Amino acid sequence: MRKINKFGLILVMILLGVLIISCASKKELVKEQVGEGNKAVEESQAIVPEIAEAAVEESQAVIVPEATYDPELAQLKAKSKEVNNYQYVYKLSIRNFGGNYIPEPYYNIYIKDNLIKKAYLEPQKTVDGRYYSEVYLDTKAQTAVIVCTLKSSLCDKDRGKKYEIRYESEKLKFTPKDLVQDLPESAIKSQDETFDGRSLEVFEMVKEKISKISVSIDKYSGLAIKRTVYDFKDDEEMILEKHTFTNLELNNVKKAEVSLG
Repeated sequence: MRKINKFGLILVMILLGVLIISCASKKELVKEQVGEGNKAVEESQAIVPEIAEAAVEESQAVIVPEATYDPELAQLKAKSKEVNNYQYVYKLSIRNFGGNYIPEPYYNIYIKDNLIKKAYLEPQKTVDGRYYSEVYLDTKAQTAVIVCTLKSSLCDKDRGKKYEIRYESEKLKFTPKDLVQDLPESAIKSQDETFDGRSLEVFEMVKEKISKISVSIDKYSGLAIKRTVYDFKDDEEMILEKHTFTNLELNNVKKAEVSLG
């Protein structure tokens, strides 16, 4: 009887040991599962602010609306954008204090892509005393080279000699293409007119009865043919500057005409 009790006691102890080990394993498993759950929660909590921040940044992104031009102006802009080879005669007259319009030296302009030639009808003089009649400009490289080619005694000393000068001193303030491309949405069509044998559409920009600029655009090419600057005096318009781009020709300029060998 004692042997049986002893054997039973041993069996009970073994069962208790197995039960204790089993419970301990379950506790470790639960602990691991809880740890993994906490880690997942922490990771999700870390991701949420990033998503929220990205959403805020996206909502705060500036959306620039497309410009809405007058339909006719939009067509002219599209036409002029395609023109990269043309020539014209540029003239400018400025009103002086006496009310007279004084003409600036005018010249022929030849444009092919980024290369431009200005050809004066009379020799011009640099600040250091050199005479020239032609200017070769590269708008990309922003370089300017002058040379005197006219049959004038003023060119005798410098005839055929090339000199590089500051680009800013001879660069074009604007071209017929620039004037059209730079017109803002606020430009309003005022009328149609004919000038230099071309049908034009006139667009105006008015600044609160202070000043006004009108640009007359060739319907065929989309290039500007006239630019007029006005001032208002006692509610009356007064012309301050008159720019004209006449004798316009398209697609006839050769590279040799706008570059020096």
